Amino acid sequence: ELRRAQPDGLHLETIFVHDLEMPPGVAPANRDGEVVGFRLESPDGLARLIANDAGPDVVTADASLVVADWLMRHGFVPAGSPAWHALDRLRGRAA
Repeated sequence: ELRRAQPDGLHLETIFVHDLEMPPGVAPANRDGEVVGFRLESPDGLARLIANDAGPDVVTADASLVVADWLMRHGFVPAGSPAWHALDRLRGRAA
């Protein structure tokens, strides 16, 4: 669950994450205006994106949590490492 202050109060959002493999040459399309765009990135590129806090490639907090979750579940953040535990706390899954 993501919690953030908004001008009109506290915004609570539950994020559901699903992995979907796309066949080569198929790209998702934004239909509702919720997404700025889609692009293919390497795991290293994803890590750089969510670490970026300025410029044209800043990722939203909710998208950053989804990316961090994917990096962790696919072994790109070593399980049990300090970074893994810190990210796990952000995901709200820490015991």
